Amino acid sequence: MEVDCHGATGVYLYHFDNFAEGGANTMVQVITLALADLSTHLAKQGYKMPSSIGFQFDNSGENKNRTVFTFLSHLVTALRFTDIYVSYVPSFLQSLF
Repeated sequence: MEVDCHGATGVYLYHFDNFAEGGANTMVQVITLALADLSTHLAKQGYKMPSSIGFQFDNSGENKNRTVFTFLSHLVTALRFTDIYVSYVPSFLQSLF
């Protein structure tokens, strides 16, 4: 799975073996790993994590579910971020990737 952190240098790749089914729990794990890696990268550059963050997902169901949105809500209530923005790549653009 690929995570591209726009505005920060880096593309993070996360490999899952065939035992991981995917779905909401996998997406939450990828978000957690990407945020930790981004935080480490920014700290090495002398920066802190931003107060607002945006996620752009593909248009699949594993990104549009209660588990993912509950986790993102938790990040706000735990005061990790003040705002979280979510957008989706339109279906017609996904065929270009």
